[in-house]
Amino acid sequence: VSKRVFGVPLEVLMMQPKNQNRDIPGWLEDAILHISLYSLKTEGIFRISATAASIQSLKDDLDDGKEVAFDKTTDCHVLACCIKLWLRELPEHLLPHDAYRMLAVASDKGEKEKIQIMRNVIEGRPEYVQYLLQHLFCFGRLLASYSEYSKMNPTNLSIVFAPNLVPSEITLDPNLNKLVGVMILFYDEIFSGVEQRRITRKKKMFLKMEEEKRSQREINDRMMKKESEFSAVPAAAAPTFTSQVLKQGYLTKKGDVRRNWTTRWFVLRYNWLGYYKSPEDINNEPKGSIVLKACTFEDTSQARTFSFSIHDPRQNRTFQIQAKNAVEHQQWCEAIRKMIEEVSKE
Repeated sequence: VSKRVFGVPLEVLMMQPKNQNRDIPGWLEDAILHISLYSLKTEGIFRISATAASIQSLKDDLDDGKEVAFDKTTDCHVLACCIKLWLRELPEHLLPHDAYRMLAVASDKGEKEKIQIMRNVIEGRPEYVQYLLQHLFCFGRLLASYSEYSKMNPTNLSIVFAPNLVPSEITLDPNLNKLVGVMILFYDEIFSGVEQRRITRKKKMFLKMEEEKRSQREINDRMMKKESEFSAVPAAAAPTFTSQVLKQGYLTKKGDVRRNWTTRWFVLRYNWLGYYKSPEDINNEPKGSIVLKACTFEDTSQARTFSFSIHDPRQNRTFQIQAKNAVEHQQWCEAIRKMIEEVSKE
């Protein structure tokens, strides 16, 4: 699967390993989170442009498959411009001609009927499009709630967002901005069904993962009765084929010899954390791994942003690892800490 981000069909993009089990592409989720945390009060957000060079630089990094970390120094206008550019370059617009024709019928309807028409149009789109629209308009509602500072009310937001959702010829329709503005204002009424289905889907995924983890624990318990204690297992031993992937994603690791920081694809399995050069290599030998039993975990984010360490007494080594943002840091810390606690009880 291509690593490209821009100009790729949304359905194909969601099949990339880094986007699996997500509702929207990972980079977009990170960009929205960054703006939500740091830039809601920025005047002219999504209206003021960034330099063409800075936009192209971020676009190139994302298309090259690089792990781009957004922090407090990241220019919010670059992120906003890249979000609009990405939407504009989708091969299939989120609201193509047929969907917009149905949406346009709502222009001269009363409020209740207008909302129902919009709801029907959204729920008639493919599921992956529904989730993206739901995230975008939820974000739009959040942005609008800070219009006192940003000067970006629903009307102004619709002016900058609407042209990126439809084919270019529809941008001339005088009703377009009004319709998008209404969708921001009445987000709760229009997207409540989509949001509920998304939450239900997440719950089902969580329950499935919990069942898989429970089954995996049972398998490992049976295996451990037949095998020697894990302390006798070589530190770099690969997990068994039955080991379920519990979490995976890009993290940055400090080298043991050269001491430079390198991005690697990390995979967490039962009692095992390994890392590879890329997601495509996970069926091969890892570049390194840790048997987590008897290891100690420490959150070191005060010393280095979004970082943590794992000390492995078998290898007599402390692995220093960094996540790309606060959300990923919290998720990895929780997953690894719980795994160490769980296997230490055995």
